[in-house]
Amino acid sequence: MKRSLQVVFGKSDGEESQMAARREAREETGLELPQMQYLVTDSDYDCDLYICDIERFKPRQMKPEKAGP
Repeated sequence: MKRSLQVVFGKSDGEESQMAARREAREETGLELPQMQYLVTDSDYDCDLYICDIERFKPRQMKPEKAGP
């Protein structure tokens, strides 16, 4: 999936948005992301968006039963 956009999402359990984004990435891909850059707040969906470079990492599908086609 080189040069592809991957989206990890979830809800905050009361922690700050970047910590929630890191936790969701770890839960859904197995990745520990050391650096994430704030991108924007989407007020229509009440969420913060972050980006990071994961080219050197190899994500794993943590919940294959929830994967789409």
